[in-house]
Amino acid sequence: MITEKTAPVGADEVLIEDSEDSNNKKSAKIENFPVADMEKSSRTIYVDADAADDTGDGTVGDPFQLYATALADVKNIIADGVTITIHLDEATNTYTPVDTGRICIGTGCLTIEGVLSSETSGTADAGGSNTTLVDSALDSTDYSLYMLKITDNSIDYYRPIWKFDDGTDTLTWASRITLSGATPEGDSYTIYSWGTKMAPGTTWNFVEGNINVVDISQLPTDSGWNPGGQMTMTRCKIVSDATGAQPLYMTHSNSYLEVTSCIFDVSAETSASGFKVEGTGIDIDLYSSIVTGAVGTTLLYIKGLITIDISAGTVVDGTSLAGSSWSILADYGTRMLLKTSDVDGARDKLQIVHVNTGYGVYATAGSGAKSVSSTYIDFSGAGTDSDATSDSFILS
Repeated sequence: MITEKTAPVGADEVLIEDSEDSNNKKSAKIENFPVADMEKSSRTIYVDADAADDTGDGTVGDPFQLYATALADVKNIIADGVTITIHLDEATNTYTPVDTGRICIGTGCLTIEGVLSSETSGTADAGGSNTTLVDSALDSTDYSLYMLKITDNSIDYYRPIWKFDDGTDTLTWASRITLSGATPEGDSYTIYSWGTKMAPGTTWNFVEGNINVVDISQLPTDSGWNPGGQMTMTRCKIVSDATGAQPLYMTHSNSYLEVTSCIFDVSAETSASGFKVEGTGIDIDLYSSIVTGAVGTTLLYIKGLITIDISAGTVVDGTSLAGSSWSILADYGTRMLLKTSDVDGARDKLQIVHVNTGYGVYATAGSGAKSVSSTYIDFSGAGTDSDATSDSFILS
């Protein structure tokens, strides 16, 4: 019996009959098939929303004006090993998202990248601790929910900023970056505002393919991003200010989502979730990110046959919640794992904040949320750290 390979790569060979050689049977590599609608070489397409018009050719010197035009320039199939990058320049005008999906063979992928905007930079002088950064260059400015980069021995670490103590020039960041030395003295830092801005009011669907989105921010007024296929989000910020809106609302089943150093913010509105996923066969990894919200919000709501790993450096900030809200809710058969590192975990905590009569983590019937290395999970607030119904997995 011949089994099916569901994700062929370009080097795979298939059996053909050669019409130019008396139909003799030969093998042919997939990457050599003459498919007109296939990207076979990596390239970058440039877009500038401030361009005078949309008549450019997508080169760095003559960019398109619209994201939609750049996406239309990408063929429907991306070959194995090929990366097509749509580079969105930082601009005064915003870019309007359109649904994004391509068939990617093997490691072929579509990358949508923006540009972070530098706010200030300096040299770390934190003394004997990696938990605070003290520098007069901060100038008493509130950089809460900005992006911090620290360069240590030519290695860049990016983390969203969780809190800033205004008036003291002292910055406390969520993930307590692990540097190679005992202290971060002499290492440079940069604080960035978030990346290239997408226009509000449009749900951005990502389906099929391998899609990477980097350094992009959006203010959706309804529902925000809906990832599908195999997708990674890095250094992205999604903010919602409409009642009931969801910055990220993932409904595409049988998908994988990896989130690193992102922010999902519903602190300006009510009755919504900062990060909501419902469906079947969905697998999510959430690293070093922040989910924060306001009254009546379940910040991280996972519903269905879904597996989610929430890892060290992530903050689920329920400081502004009220009543019986949940910071994290595992519902309808969800399998949730709260993970931290055993190495230097004290500087790399998973932080969950809850208030009043609410829960930090709650699992309903048939669901489960289990912690690993629970010493490095930091629950705080006036509510209950974790609880579950009697027929759910045990939280530990």
